[in-house]
Amino acid sequence: MVVELLVGMGLVAASAVALRALRIRHEELMNQAAEAESENESEQNQKSGHNKSGHNKSGHNKSGHNESGHHHETARRGANKPKSRNLAREEFAGEPSGRGRAEVGDVLLYADAELWLAGCLDLDAGDRTLKLFRSPGTLRADWVGEWDDDARGLVLFQTTDAIRDGRVPDEMVLDGFRFHARARGSALCRAYGDDLPFQGSWFAREDTTEAEYVVLLGAGERSVLVVDIPGEARLALSGTHVGFELLDHLPGASH
Repeated sequence: MVVELLVGMGLVAASAVALRALRIRHEELMNQAAEAESENESEQNQKSGHNKSGHNKSGHNKSGHNESGHHHETARRGANKPKSRNLAREEFAGEPSGRGRAEVGDVLLYADAELWLAGCLDLDAGDRTLKLFRSPGTLRADWVGEWDDDARGLVLFQTTDAIRDGRVPDEMVLDGFRFHARARGSALCRAYGDDLPFQGSWFAREDTTEAEYVVLLGAGERSVLVVDIPGEARLALSGTHVGFELLDHLPGASH
């Protein structure tokens, strides 16, 4: 009887151990399934966030496209608007090519400066003519150059002492810019008006004389002009081209 009781108790204990093992295994399987499900949800959330980001980028591109289209439309509307008239530009451009369009006594307004054309050195090279106006009393320009074949604007020159006497080279560096000779030759010149630096008898008699000149061009519509007149100090100028649309022209009494 005792033996049967012990055997029964052993069977119960073994069954309990087996049941406990089954429960532990079941819990492990459930935990693994939960972890797998959590990983799947995390991956789906990442994919969903990426798709939303791509959707937003697409919307951003569409917005940029619409904005670009708006700019194009604005530009087309602006092109249809009538342009404001620039009296100075029309006045200069309307003059016939030949002897120049500005005169001694005129005043040119440029930025914050009033350029009074006090005197003129007229250089006639045959195929083209340059009027070089003396403009004292302003930091913007010492001289104002006007080529008869330039319908776009004038050249505002400053005097420079960086070019020594002797033959002007075909290439030079001045104020950090490289210049190349564009024209070189002789011209008949005469000078008239006030505040001119000439001392020769030709100037006193208001006569013509022959001069040698060199024109060098650089980047940004910069230019260098050198004029050598016998008996006079070398006139060396460095300047920048300025369009008529940036100038206002006040005619003097000679007009």
